[in-house]
Amino acid sequence: MSTAPALPPIQSVVAEVHRRLQRVQPNALLQSRIYHFILTDENGGGDFYIAIGNGMAAVGRGAPQGSPNCSVTLSTPDAVGLITGTLEPISAYYKGRFKVRGEMSHAVYLGTLLRAAGQAR
Repeated sequence: MSTAPALPPIQSVVAEVHRRLQRVQPNALLQSRIYHFILTDENGGGDFYIAIGNGMAAVGRGAPQGSPNCSVTLSTPDAVGLITGTLEPISAYYKGRFKVRGEMSHAVYLGTLLRAAGQAR
């Protein structure tokens, strides 16, 4: 039995975010928000974005086309921890494990969505 090759770290993160956002109810995605994530790892870092609005969410690699409401800079392992709920966001933020530029309330909202979507089965 062969196994699929492991995705590069940023692709794994983008795929997991996409998977989770597909579970979110459209009424939770009505307000337009653009998020820009900068993963700082030497091996597997890079940018990705999440654009939410009109009941839909888009996730992709690279910088967003529009001006982000919120930019988050962090390592890939910390991104995985935040997305999966294994890293406590408030504690990690105050310990300097990630930085947020822009609207902190938007970052909190996205974290809530991703955690809730991860619990929905």
